[in-house]
Amino acid sequence: MSQVLVLNASYEPLNVTSVRRAHVLVFKGKAEVLEELDHPLHSASDTFPWPHVIRLVQYVRVPRAVQRKISRRALFARDGWRCAVTVRDDRSSSTHDVTVAGGDAEELAAATDAGHVQRLVEETFDFLLEREQKESILRSFDVSVVSRYFPEFEHEIRSRLAP
Repeated sequence: MSQVLVLNASYEPLNVTSVRRAHVLVFKGKAEVLEELDHPLHSASDTFPWPHVIRLVQYVRVPRAVQRKISRRALFARDGWRCAVTVRDDRSSSTHDVTVAGGDAEELAAATDAGHVQRLVEETFDFLLEREQKESILRSFDVSVVSRYFPEFEHEIRSRLAP
């Protein structure tokens, strides 16, 4: 079955509907046909235009979704506890994708909110940059992997993040 574009009286696109629904709106006088296809719709006793784009005769107010404020925690959770970190110096910059599992955040930083997670990621990069060049840091990694390369990481990061 073919689809029909439905426009508001102000020509704002509202929806895509079936030909049957569009024809009913036109037949009842609720909409007018703006564009039609070459072949008509046939009934037992009459012929009608096959609508392709219709416009409602009366303006319909469409309620917009209420804008919600999204917390940093919700953003981290939405992104799978991933964040992008860009490290810059005078010559160049490098971007890294870092994942922080919820268990790692709580264990390493007693992180209960997104601000703590952000601080954990910042301190992790400070730790790594003290030991190697930014180009040597993996482009994508999980914070839990750092301790495999640097056994002192967990102890060091806890002391950096202690209140």
